[in-house]
Amino acid sequence: MRRALTIGAVLVAVQLVLLGAWYAIEQAREAPPTPFEVAEALTERRLDRPTPPLVLRERDGQTTRLDALTGPALVHVWASWCPPCLEELPRLVAAATARGVPLVLVSVDRDWPAVDRVLDGSESTHLADPDAVRRLLAVDALPVTFGLDARGRLRVRLDGARDWRGDLVEQVAEGRR
Repeated sequence: MRRALTIGAVLVAVQLVLLGAWYAIEQAREAPPTPFEVAEALTERRLDRPTPPLVLRERDGQTTRLDALTGPALVHVWASWCPPCLEELPRLVAAATARGVPLVLVSVDRDWPAVDRVLDGSESTHLADPDAVRRLLAVDALPVTFGLDARGRLRVRLDGARDWRGDLVEQVAEGRR
Protein backbone atom coordinates (compact mmCIF):
# COMPACT_ATOMS: atom_id res chain seq x y z
CA MET A 1 0.00 0.00 0.00
CA ARG A 2 2.80 2.36 0.90
CA ARG A 3 4.47 1.75 -2.46
CA ALA A 4 1.23 2.61 -4.30
CA LEU A 5 0.96 5.89 -2.38
CA THR A 6 4.57 6.75 -3.21
CA ILE A 7 4.02 6.05 -6.91
CA GLY A 8 0.81 8.09 -6.84
CA ALA A 9 2.58 11.01 -5.17
CA VAL A 10 5.40 10.88 -7.75
CA LEU A 11 2.87 10.84 -10.61
CA VAL A 12 1.05 13.86 -9.17
CA ALA A 13 4.35 15.69 -8.76
CA VAL A 14 5.35 14.92 -12.37
CA GLN A 15 1.98 16.16 -13.61
CA LEU A 16 2.37 19.39 -11.65
CA VAL A 17 5.84 19.94 -13.08
CA LEU A 18 4.55 19.32 -16.62
CA LEU A 19 1.59 21.64 -16.06
CA GLY A 20 3.93 24.34 -14.75
CA ALA A 21 6.22 23.94 -17.78
CA TRP A 22 3.26 24.16 -20.15
CA TYR A 23 2.02 27.30 -18.41
CA ALA A 24 5.46 28.94 -18.58
CA ILE A 25 5.77 28.17 -22.29
CA GLU A 26 2.31 29.58 -23.01
CA GLN A 27 3.11 32.76 -21.09
CA ALA A 28 6.35 33.20 -23.03
CA ARG A 29 4.64 32.94 -26.41
CA GLU A 30 3.92 36.15 -28.24
CA ALA A 31 0.44 37.34 -27.44
CA PRO A 32 -1.81 37.48 -30.49
CA PRO A 33 -2.41 40.97 -31.80
CA THR A 34 -5.49 42.80 -30.72
CA PRO A 35 -7.53 43.22 -33.87
CA PHE A 36 -7.70 46.62 -35.43
CA GLU A 37 -11.13 47.99 -36.08
CA VAL A 38 -12.30 48.61 -39.61
CA ALA A 39 -12.71 52.32 -40.27
CA GLU A 40 -16.41 53.02 -40.64
CA ALA A 41 -16.20 56.74 -41.31
CA LEU A 42 -14.02 58.63 -43.72
CA THR A 43 -11.96 61.28 -42.04
CA GLU A 44 -9.23 63.51 -43.34
CA ARG A 45 -6.71 65.45 -41.29
CA ARG A 46 -3.93 67.85 -42.18
CA LEU A 47 -0.69 67.06 -40.40
CA ASP A 48 2.75 68.56 -40.09
CA ARG A 49 4.79 66.15 -38.05
CA PRO A 50 7.96 64.13 -38.42
CA THR A 51 7.59 60.61 -39.70
CA PRO A 52 8.04 58.21 -36.75
CA PRO A 53 10.80 55.57 -36.64
CA LEU A 54 8.44 52.67 -37.41
CA VAL A 55 10.45 49.55 -38.30
CA LEU A 56 9.36 47.97 -41.58
CA ARG A 57 10.26 44.37 -42.43
CA GLU A 58 11.01 43.68 -46.05
CA ARG A 59 10.37 40.41 -47.83
CA ASP A 60 14.06 39.43 -47.75
CA GLY A 61 14.19 39.83 -43.95
CA GLN A 62 15.94 43.18 -44.01
CA THR A 63 14.46 46.11 -42.14
CA THR A 64 14.14 49.78 -42.85
CA ARG A 65 12.50 52.58 -40.94
CA LEU A 66 9.58 54.64 -42.09
CA ASP A 67 11.40 57.84 -41.15
CA ALA A 68 14.17 56.94 -43.64
CA LEU A 69 11.76 57.34 -46.54
CA THR A 70 11.32 60.55 -48.46
CA GLY A 71 8.43 61.74 -50.55
CA PRO A 72 6.33 62.83 -52.02
CA ALA A 73 4.78 59.42 -51.49
CA LEU A 74 1.79 57.64 -50.06
CA VAL A 75 2.12 55.37 -47.04
CA HIS A 76 -0.85 53.02 -46.86
CA VAL A 77 -1.54 50.90 -43.75
CA TRP A 78 -3.70 47.84 -44.41
CA ALA A 79 -4.25 44.14 -43.57
CA SER A 80 -5.25 41.05 -45.53
CA TRP A 81 -8.24 40.41 -43.26
CA CYS A 82 -9.71 43.91 -43.69
CA PRO A 83 -12.55 43.89 -46.30
CA PRO A 84 -12.38 47.65 -47.08
CA CYS A 85 -8.61 47.33 -47.49
CA LEU A 86 -9.01 44.50 -49.97
CA GLU A 87 -11.63 46.41 -51.92
CA GLU A 88 -9.58 49.61 -52.06
CA LEU A 89 -6.09 48.21 -52.61
CA PRO A 90 -6.25 47.35 -56.34
CA ARG A 91 -7.59 50.82 -57.20
CA LEU A 92 -4.98 52.53 -55.02
CA VAL A 93 -2.10 50.55 -56.55
CA ALA A 94 -3.41 51.19 -60.09
CA ALA A 95 -3.89 54.93 -59.46
CA ALA A 96 -0.45 55.37 -57.88
CA THR A 97 1.20 53.42 -60.69
CA ALA A 98 -0.66 55.32 -63.42
CA ARG A 99 0.25 58.69 -61.90
CA GLY A 100 3.83 57.80 -61.00
CA VAL A 101 3.31 58.36 -57.29
CA PRO A 102 5.49 56.22 -55.01
CA LEU A 103 3.37 53.98 -52.80
CA VAL A 104 4.62 52.28 -49.64
CA LEU A 105 2.26 49.55 -48.46
CA VAL A 106 2.52 48.69 -44.76
CA SER A 107 0.70 45.53 -43.76
CA VAL A 108 -0.06 44.77 -40.12
CA ASP A 109 -0.29 41.07 -40.96
CA ARG A 110 2.09 38.80 -39.05
CA ASP A 111 3.54 36.95 -42.04
CA TRP A 112 4.14 37.09 -45.78
CA PRO A 113 1.76 34.27 -46.84
CA ALA A 114 -1.20 36.42 -45.72
CA VAL A 115 0.11 39.32 -47.82
CA ASP A 116 0.90 37.06 -50.79
CA ARG A 117 -2.72 35.92 -50.94
CA VAL A 118 -3.63 39.53 -51.75
CA LEU A 119 -0.66 40.98 -53.65
CA ASP A 120 1.63 39.56 -56.31
CA GLY A 121 4.84 40.81 -54.69
CA SER A 122 5.62 43.54 -57.23
CA GLU A 123 4.40 46.31 -54.94
CA SER A 124 6.59 48.02 -52.37
CA THR A 125 5.18 46.07 -49.44
CA HIS A 126 6.44 45.86 -45.88
CA LEU A 127 5.27 44.22 -42.67
CA ALA A 128 5.08 46.22 -39.45
CA ASP A 129 4.35 45.22 -35.89
CA PRO A 130 0.67 46.06 -35.18
CA ASP A 131 1.45 47.39 -31.70
CA ALA A 132 4.16 49.68 -33.07
CA VAL A 133 1.77 50.93 -35.77
CA ARG A 134 -0.79 51.74 -33.08
CA ARG A 135 1.75 53.47 -30.87
CA LEU A 136 3.77 55.39 -33.46
CA LEU A 137 1.12 56.24 -36.05
CA ALA A 138 -1.96 56.25 -33.78
CA VAL A 139 -3.72 53.81 -36.13
CA ASP A 140 -6.58 51.94 -34.49
CA ALA A 141 -8.76 51.36 -37.56
CA LEU A 142 -7.89 50.28 -41.09
CA PRO A 143 -7.21 51.33 -43.76
CA VAL A 144 -5.23 54.55 -43.22
CA THR A 145 -3.25 56.46 -45.83
CA PHE A 146 -0.63 59.11 -45.09
CA GLY A 147 0.83 61.69 -47.45
CA LEU A 148 4.58 61.99 -47.00
CA ASP A 149 6.16 65.21 -48.28
CA ALA A 150 9.58 65.70 -49.89
CA ARG A 151 11.13 66.49 -46.48
CA GLY A 152 9.88 63.20 -45.06
CA ARG A 153 7.12 64.74 -42.95
CA LEU A 154 3.60 63.40 -42.61
CA ARG A 155 1.30 66.01 -44.13
CA VAL A 156 -2.09 64.33 -44.59
CA ARG A 157 -3.93 61.44 -42.96
CA LEU A 158 -6.92 59.75 -44.57
CA ASP A 159 -8.85 57.24 -42.46
CA GLY A 160 -11.07 54.78 -44.31
CA ALA A 161 -11.15 53.35 -47.82
CA ARG A 162 -11.20 55.79 -50.74
CA ASP A 163 -12.16 55.63 -54.38
CA TRP A 164 -8.76 56.98 -55.56
CA ARG A 165 -10.09 58.38 -58.83
CA GLY A 166 -8.88 61.60 -60.35
CA ASP A 167 -5.92 63.35 -58.80
CA LEU A 168 -6.56 62.28 -55.18
CA VAL A 169 -3.35 60.22 -55.19
CA GLU A 170 -1.26 63.22 -56.22
CA GLN A 171 -3.06 65.60 -53.86
CA VAL A 172 -2.40 63.36 -50.85
CA ALA A 173 1.20 62.60 -51.82
CA GLU A 174 1.97 66.29 -52.27
CA GLY A 175 0.17 67.32 -49.09
CA ARG A 176 -2.34 69.47 -51.01
CA ARG A 177 -5.32 67.58 -49.70
